[in-house]
Amino acid sequence: MNFDNDPITVRTSYRFEQMREFLKYNYRHQRYVFFLLVILLLIYLVQLFLGYYGVTDGGSAALSGAQYDGDLTLMTPIVFIALVAFVGIQSFGLLHTRKKHKDMISKSKDGLLFFFKNNGYDIETTDPDGQETIWHGYETIRRIAETKTMFYLYTGRNQAFLIEKHGFTKGTPEELRILLKQIFPPSRCKFL
Repeated sequence: MNFDNDPITVRTSYRFEQMREFLKYNYRHQRYVFFLLVILLLIYLVQLFLGYYGVTDGGSAALSGAQYDGDLTLMTPIVFIALVAFVGIQSFGLLHTRKKHKDMISKSKDGLLFFFKNNGYDIETTDPDGQETIWHGYETIRRIAETKTMFYLYTGRNQAFLIEKHGFTKGTPEELRILLKQIFPPSRCKFL
């Protein structure tokens, strides 16, 4: 299908409910990193416990409690710094996403108008200074996710354009899904 002359058009306006839905979706699908970190922490604590109480690991001499304290003081700050860094990076990403979306909302009261074509997409905004159209190539999209009500076009780890399914003014969500499937490999897409 050729969408260059007749692009799929979607009007979307970012509201608080949409941003909350996106942040929940984003958090749910990044929890695996948190669980991995918890598992690593538990493994560390088990090794610490076994080493402190003299359990050996297949023939090596067991460390006494006094000798193991040196390893404890070395590893504990490393684990603590890793946890703080993880929480800080996640929090910064979410705050940055909220700020970026808030700026986008305040800039365009009428919402954004997306034009999806074969070779890229245009975003049109109308703000007090006038109308502005910006062309983007599809290479700016890292991955795509679809929910019952939205398409998320991720441009960063925690940043995405939110495309409302009920906002199509030309074309349908099915046509957009077909276009995106033609452009992106299945490993970068999660469609319903």
